[in-house]
Amino acid sequence: MDNINIAKDVRPGCVLLTVTGAVSSYTYGEFESRVHGALKENHVVLDLSGVTAMSSSGLGVLISAYDEGLKYQRRLCILNPSESVRRAIELTGFSEMFTVIKSLDELD
Repeated sequence: MDNINIAKDVRPGCVLLTVTGAVSSYTYGEFESRVHGALKENHVVLDLSGVTAMSSSGLGVLISAYDEGLKYQRRLCILNPSESVRRAIELTGFSEMFTVIKSLDELD
């Protein structure tokens, strides 16, 4: 079974969620709950540099989070996506939806 770890860091102006492990059909529920919960609080930055795999369920969470961000007028940014996440986003054509940043300094 896959494991996922999601660390939350409340920062001025945003909530940083650092995700490590695989976002799969087994773990996407926790991923979804944490991302949507953070969007209710503030803008969200997802550090996906430690994600080893992203399933279609995980991509679905990103799409629904994007929509929820629009609803709450919140920004959803992806920080340093791992190669597997970057490839999944590009292959599905969703790369235009998300703001991808290399550093938190880019938020200013």
